[in-house]
Amino acid sequence: MKTGDQILTSVADDRSRYSYKVYDTIRDVDPLDWANVCQTTDQNEFMEFRFLVVLESTMSAQAKFWYAIFRDDKDRPIACACISKLRIDVFVIGNHIVKRLVNRVRKAWPGLGYINIMMCGLPLSIGKSHILFSAGSDSQEVLRLLDNAMLGIAQNENAKLIVHKEYAPTERARMDGLMAYDYIRAKSLPMYTFSPQYSDFDEYRSALKSHYRYDITRSMRKFGSSDLTVSRLVDADAIRRVYTDNFHKLYEAVVCHSENKLEVLPAEFFRQLAHTFPKEVSLTLIHSGKKVAAYMFSFAT
Repeated sequence: MKTGDQILTSVADDRSRYSYKVYDTIRDVDPLDWANVCQTTDQNEFMEFRFLVVLESTMSAQAKFWYAIFRDDKDRPIACACISKLRIDVFVIGNHIVKRLVNRVRKAWPGLGYINIMMCGLPLSIGKSHILFSAGSDSQEVLRLLDNAMLGIAQNENAKLIVHKEYAPTERARMDGLMAYDYIRAKSLPMYTFSPQYSDFDEYRSALKSHYRYDITRSMRKFGSSDLTVSRLVDADAIRRVYTDNFHKLYEAVVCHSENKLEVLPAEFFRQLAHTFPKEVSLTLIHSGKKVAAYMFSFAT
């Protein structure tokens, strides 16, 4: 993280064999240029062009977006990055004592702790970075140019911090090159992943220790004796019909009671995602009688 202190004046750099251009909407980016970088790197479905269109079009009320493409001396795209600005609560990672104190002070000073930040990343908590490098590209030179670009945008947008977020441990050595530009390393909020290494749920349950199997069996029996039922929608039109603004209030209630609040995705994001990725999205519903008690929105990648 660091503070912006200069204005971007050019997309070329006399000291570099690379050049870059920053776009303020994904619709102005050449999809082929973007894909040429994405297809030569590890797969990151959240850098797919169609996904970025959905996010930008539905999150524009909360965030601003920029997209950078870096080129070599033969004008070939060799890296790309997503940049966004978001107003956040700097106390989001504080402990419960700090948050309680801050909430009291905010009754008299509502704006306490809220600042604009510039991120190399998206206003979406997905546990993946949003800068990609083609094989053979000079990642350290790209990071230097990206830092210059973000400094200029941050100054123009009155952003107080620049953050590069959600890097995997395998990316740490490369991204530590940012330390040369006065960044400091910080931990992000925890995120948990589960690799699909089992063929079905029964195989997964069988692999668990006995006390975990007992807890799951007890929960399944409790569920089976209740009036709860499960259904799963895979048709995009059906999902869009079900996912009304009123239905979305279930999601908003969970966010409202979350200990750490970052982005709040609008209902239209989920509807457009289902429309744009009709074969990858599903909606699992848990009904209590005729009422939906809970749901899970899935994006298969």
